[in-house]
Amino acid sequence: MPTAFAANEALETAAPLKHIGWLISKDINSVMVCGSTGEQHSLSPAEKLELLAALGNLTTPQGFELLFGAASVRLRDTTQLVKELQEAAHITGIVLGFPPYIRPSQNEATYYVRKVADHTNKPIVLYNNPARTGFNLAPETLEKLSDLPNLAGIKEAAGPTQIKTISEMLPHLPLYAGGEVGLSDSIQAGCSRLSSIGGNLYPQEVKTWFETLLVQSDGPCPEPLHTQLTELYSHQVLPRLKAELPLVTGHSLGSCRLPLGADS
Repeated sequence: MPTAFAANEALETAAPLKHIGWLISKDINSVMVCGSTGEQHSLSPAEKLELLAALGNLTTPQGFELLFGAASVRLRDTTQLVKELQEAAHITGIVLGFPPYIRPSQNEATYYVRKVADHTNKPIVLYNNPARTGFNLAPETLEKLSDLPNLAGIKEAAGPTQIKTISEMLPHLPLYAGGEVGLSDSIQAGCSRLSSIGGNLYPQEVKTWFETLLVQSDGPCPEPLHTQLTELYSHQVLPRLKAELPLVTGHSLGSCRLPLGADS
């Protein structure tokens, strides 16, 4: 889900709780905060801790999954956050992304994951998104990391070819598709889970379509969801998502931090 910001770009902590409550009312039982849609890298370490503390005020049903994204250019910042996540009873799992921009080697990425994993026994879902970070976690590196006892999956955005390779190499590791674009291809390649963007607007519709694809992976996206998602993804998706939220849900998560949204 997106992160909420005020007009002056300050972090808002009440609005995310309202949005999560709305998603729960729509029969959603898993939410991720502080991811790339959650504008993770625009948040300071202090802001991430502020958001983490606010989430402790949530009232959630039994079995609800609350995932928190962790990643930073500096290993120290990531491990410090993960130590706090380990102590936070309301956080059920961690989505661990890779440092953006610096393009670590495969060995450096392995070191990064193992050092972070030393500080938590909570489930970890790795997040590989080469288009955003400039780094691609090789399937062979993931295979080496598969001995981590709390490795719970990977959100794989490198495309169907890499998804298929991983699913054949590590058939028991859950693979998450990142967003609805190309979802059918991702499921056919081996994804069995979805990290949804459009579900912030159309949670029940996306959930129903996804569950249908798990049974019939080449099934078309039904209308009007197809038209709605096409419209969402035809724009810069995060500013568009935030603009649409009040119209669809009746509540707002504010705007983006500039320059995102500057041309909207």
